[in-house]
This record gives sequence, structure tokens and C-alpha cells, in this order.
Amino acid sequence: MEIPVTETQSKRVAANSGYSRRLLLSSGIGLNVVEFDNCPGEENRMSDILLLPGLGSVYENFHETVEALAERHRVYFLETREKGSSVINGKAGFSIPGIASDLPEALELLGLQAGGYIIMGYSLGTAVAVAALRHLRKKPEALVLIEPSASFPWPWWLPPLARVAVPLYPVLKPFLKWYMKKFHINEEGDYEMYEINARILDQADPKKLARTVVDVSSYEIWDDLGTVDVPVLVIGVSHDRFHSHDEASNIAQALPGSSYFDVETNKRSHSAEVADILTGFISDLNESQKVSV
Repeated sequence: MEIPVTETQSKRVAANSGYSRRLLLSSGIGLNVVEFDNCPGEENRMSDILLLPGLGSVYENFHETVEALAERHRVYFLETREKGSSVINGKAGFSIPGIASDLPEALELLGLQAGGYIIMGYSLGTAVAVAALRHLRKKPEALVLIEPSASFPWPWWLPPLARVAVPLYPVLKPFLKWYMKKFHINEEGDYEMYEINARILDQADPKKLARTVVDVSSYEIWDDLGTVDVPVLVIGVSHDRFHSHDEASNIAQALPGSSYFDVETNKRSHSAEVADILTGFISDLNESQKVSV
């Protein structure tokens, strides 16, 4: 059994200029978080960002976005419990509500203040953010939902396979990459999505990945959207065949007053452009708040 370290222990991550530490929750779960802050001065600093990556996703998929965001924000890249870096002591579920239940305590350990931070989620991370929101004592300034997942309609054979095939993961991984590339990737218009998912499969913890595939398969976001009470920016990727663009636009329509942008490709949704879109969104939000006052 791994022994989790406390939230006060940290180390320098030279490869990405972030500070990595583990948050030890009262449940016994340990979550890795990497902090980035390259803001040149306090007068230029904008709200902190809690970034929730997608299912099993890794920092390499987000480095351009994080580096750009860190020039204006303090960014906390939180690796949720289904990631390989987490420490699970005892039993833990991997449903969306289960993953989301870690956020209130993680926010307290990070010292994030009400209205002083933004939650930015990608794919599964968007569902986690929405599910957690009602349970947060200190609400964020806004939510940013990028390639939001309203549901997880896996191929019919994947959840049964995930229940029994963990020992065969090294053998199955090439097949999973081939299947994804053949049937779910827009190779001409959005090849970046294949590279993102290939990195995830290469670095995943097979047992956690399999459990998550099974546990999230029945989730739908629609009821949770009714609990959203903060401003929302939705970013869709219309050329992406892996995620449903219709789901992204439908989620935006279900959230009155939300802002919607289509960046078309995963190359753009994982680039510095996201930081510029967020800056514009926050500026518009601040202006609207001034007018309302």
C-alpha cells in the first residue's frame, strides 16, 4: 500500500516549472496538484484557476494552455482520483459524484477564496465541476466548460470488457488506439484528438481507468445543470468526433446567460488561445457587473 504524503510536502517539477504536491483528504485519498504561477506582478494578476483535466488526461496535453494561463493567473492543475497519480487507501468509487466529492476539501486545502477563483474543466472534468458546484461552500467566480461531456455513451462492448480485462491491458492497448483512430477521430480535421488520447492510454493506471469507464457510464449532466448559479463559459470543438459538439451547444443553451465559443479543433482547445478567450470572457463579465451596479 502506498503511503500518502501531506499537503505540506512539495517538490519542484523542473520539466514544466510547476510545484507539485499531494493533497491528503480526510477520506484517505491523495490527489496530486501542480501549481503554476508566472504572473509578472500582482497588479497584472487575475483570478486563480482550478483546472480539471479529462478522463485520465495528463499534463503534456495541456502544457500550452497552462503556460499561457499562468502568465495571468495562478493555475492549480488538479489530477482527480481516476488519474494514475492518485493514492487510494481503502475503497473508493469512480463515478462523477464520487470524483466530485473530493473537490470541496481540495479547495479548502488550496486556500481558494469565494469569488476569487475559476473552475476550468475539460471533458469529464466539466461534469465533475458541475456536479461539485452545489457542494462548494466557497463558490467560484465562474465555470469554464471545455468540450463538456453530458454523458458517456461508450461502445456497448467497452464497459463489460473493462470489468474483466485489466490484466490484458498491455495487449488491448494497441487495439483501443486503432479502434479510436478508425471510428472516433477526424484524422484530417482534428488529429490532435488522437494524440491526446494516445498519451492518456500510454500513461493510464489500467485499474482506475477501467473502474471509471464502468462507473461513469450511467451519468447524465442535465439535472446537475439546474444547480449552476455562477457565470459559465462553454467552449465547443465542432471538428471533434470523439466528443459530441451537439452536447456542448445544448449544455450552453441549457445555461441561461452562458457564453459559447467554438474553437473547432482540439489543437486550438489545448492551446494558448484558450487563455485569450478566458480573458475576454472575464473582461465582459466585469463590465456587465459594473453596469448592473
